Amino acid sequence: MQVVSPSHARHLEEAQRIAHVGSWERDLAAGSLWWSDESCRIMGIEPGTFGGTLDGFLGFVHPDDREKATPTDAQLATATTLESEYRIVRPDGTVRVLHETAEVIRDRDGHSVRLMGTCLDITERVEAEQERALLASAVDQTADSIWMQDLDNNVSYVNRAFTRVYGYEPEEIVGQHASLVDSGTHAPSFFDEIWTTAAAGRTWTGAIVNRRKDGTSFEVEAVISGIKDANGRVIGYMQTDRDVTRERALESALERDARERDSIEAALTRIDSAATPEVIAASACAEIVKFSNVEAAFVIILEPDDGWVLAHEGPGTHLVPPGSSIPGTRLTYLRERAAGGPWVEGWHARPEDYGYLNGIDSPRLHTRAYVPFAGPGDTIGVIGLVDYGRENASLLIERLPALATFGSIVGTLIRPGLGTRRREADDRTAIQAVIDAATFKPFFQPIVDLWDGSVVGHEALTRFRDARAPNLVFGAASRVGLGIDLETACLAAAIEASERLPPSSYLSLNASPELVLSGRLGAILADVRRPVVLEITEHVEIDDYTGLRRELKRLGPSVRVAVDDAGAGYASFRHILELAPDFVKIDLDLVRGVDAEPARQALIAGMGYFAVKRKLRLVAEGIETRKELDALQALAVPYGQGYLLGRPRDGTIAEPWPTRIDLPAFSHS
Repeated sequence: MQVVSPSHARHLEEAQRIAHVGSWERDLAAGSLWWSDESCRIMGIEPGTFGGTLDGFLGFVHPDDREKATPTDAQLATATTLESEYRIVRPDGTVRVLHETAEVIRDRDGHSVRLMGTCLDITERVEAEQERALLASAVDQTADSIWMQDLDNNVSYVNRAFTRVYGYEPEEIVGQHASLVDSGTHAPSFFDEIWTTAAAGRTWTGAIVNRRKDGTSFEVEAVISGIKDANGRVIGYMQTDRDVTRERALESALERDARERDSIEAALTRIDSAATPEVIAASACAEIVKFSNVEAAFVIILEPDDGWVLAHEGPGTHLVPPGSSIPGTRLTYLRERAAGGPWVEGWHARPEDYGYLNGIDSPRLHTRAYVPFAGPGDTIGVIGLVDYGRENASLLIERLPALATFGSIVGTLIRPGLGTRRREADDRTAIQAVIDAATFKPFFQPIVDLWDGSVVGHEALTRFRDARAPNLVFGAASRVGLGIDLETACLAAAIEASERLPPSSYLSLNASPELVLSGRLGAILADVRRPVVLEITEHVEIDDYTGLRRELKRLGPSVRVAVDDAGAGYASFRHILELAPDFVKIDLDLVRGVDAEPARQALIAGMGYFAVKRKLRLVAEGIETRKELDALQALAVPYGQGYLLGRPRDGTIAEPWPTRIDLPAFSHS
């Protein structure tokens, strides 16, 4: 047996490392497996750490490829060399592709005893081949003719589209000179300029008249550029041809389309996208009548259970004004037709469909066109166009694509407003139902003196029967213009229920700046027979502090003011300075975990100093733990509320309300 010296072994390992080729050996009888250092590195492990078993090796192989990585008994019995490709999963989770070559070693009796082989990481090569295959497939399937030429203009490749357009099968054109498709229309200097441009690394684009296999000439829009090797040298040319023969025949139509596109763009600039759906639709109808030469245009909204005219321009507007309902049979017809895209139909008056159009000069009506515009997943309306003369019918049909483009854009402008309006209508109905049915209850949470435990006040809260968060319900009510109405109803319920509260406690009511500025609070509070504190939330931006102070002053001296949620929201300390409140309620986000947050403690201490200077009282919200209470007592915060001191209670239940709670003893630890 030949002995390999240590220096030669090192040289072999170094050569494998440089070439990124690993070697291995497997003893079939013993089941042992040896890997070189480079094999270990390929597998993603440190050299010398492989356990040397077949199962250990298979642990690296992707589960779907283990059959590929292990030769069968039949292969071992007959093969001399074996090759396979399989995936491995390295310990870090990366997947690599290996190519393995093995030689089967047999004993004197011809029995397979060992395998010796090499492994090579071919991941990058496989990915590159897949990318090239994908690119080749895309090129082969594209609608444009793509062909390649060498530097002598001999054709080296054509795709399927080339055969379809030119008529030559690949075997008929590949290897032939490109002049085979020359129509003779262009002078040699024309092509000299093309090849000079492409050879310089620039792209040439222009029209070429070529010849098909059947001898007919046709025009293509060609893009020709150089093909470069890895060193940036041009080694051939690639040409992409698009057959424009038919397009040239339709140039007049294209020019007309271009003019109409310009008209559409100009029309769109005159439509205010921020306007209401009615204004947008009316502007669109006016523009359509102007640039398309139709006599009338209208927009119809197609809701699932309803349909109406959103806008109308031209003859018949006084008979079918905006807002007119569409009869059920006609609505069904329009919805079904709109699902198939734009369409044109002759005018055929039918009483069941057109009763709402009686009175229009139907004998003069000739053609109507409809352009649907869609919302997410469904048609929401159509733009209609009316032509009164037979001679214009064909023009209307030709203009339909441009009008469809215009209609889809107009639909995009209309759709958000309709969606917002629909949601607002639903929300308004839901909020009004809450107000009408009074599907809410007043709750009260005690406000406690943090030194002696006496209950000094109760904050009125609202809970809704459907368990929705109050801030969401009040926010929705404000958006649909019912915010003040909902607040008023909830305050009235709270005031009525407050009769059950201890007479010694004040009633704290939440009021939005909008409600205060409305001037309606005076009547609401007129019958309250206990001190009232109005909590003005800081989460709502205030634009008119002067008006707010004026309305608060009108409520009289028995109504005091609190700034709610101090430390969060819009105005921060400006709120306090502008309103000069009697109370400031520290936001629960500042109170939460205050015992463990020196920064929050410092901020509350500063608020305490400010409170003393401004002669106002602090109320800490959201006290839930003994440690939070200790920290607030240490900071000399006089009042507080939270689950530790008392949870909100249903104000409609006639139960005794405590006037004092047992505070946990103050701890100085």
